[in-house]
Amino acid sequence: MTQPLSPNKELWKNSKGISGILATIFLVLIVLFLYSNVFIFILNQNTSFQEGVDEVNQDDMDRSSEKIIVSNVNYIAAENQVYVEAQVTNDGPVSVRIITLWVIDTTIQKYGYNDTLSINLKTGDTLIFTESNAPRVAIEDSNSSNLFTSWFVTDRGNCISLEEEQGIIVAQLAQGIG
Repeated sequence: MTQPLSPNKELWKNSKGISGILATIFLVLIVLFLYSNVFIFILNQNTSFQEGVDEVNQDDMDRSSEKIIVSNVNYIAAENQVYVEAQVTNDGPVSVRIITLWVIDTTIQKYGYNDTLSINLKTGDTLIFTESNAPRVAIEDSNSSNLFTSWFVTDRGNCISLEEEQGIIVAQLAQGIG
């Protein structure tokens, strides 16, 4: 009489059962491999997106932190050139780089700009533009008696208006009031 085979020996003798189990194990491994690759790809994309958002938010915070004070503005026009004299102070917590100066001659309705500026102001720095170092803008037919409006543009995109100070004569003020 033959002895019955143990369950382990019967399993190994039936090759159809083993191939099914091995195929299932390989299928599970392939699915786990694909799932982990997709998960890592999505995680990388999310990290990259978050870094971009953080960078834009930091740029916005720096842009809103710029605070430039411009005083003692004076315009001198000679030979189709307008020289802008002013005192510029960085009163904000971040460094500022001024890259462009725009000037409009409101009397003759012409404008010009100087985009060759590269003025770096650290926090608390003051720069005084006088005749010798004043930035200039080419505007045809302008003269010193004309009215001017101007502004600086920073590398973060902020516009800083330059207002010419005009003294108020008390007699004219009293006469205007009546």
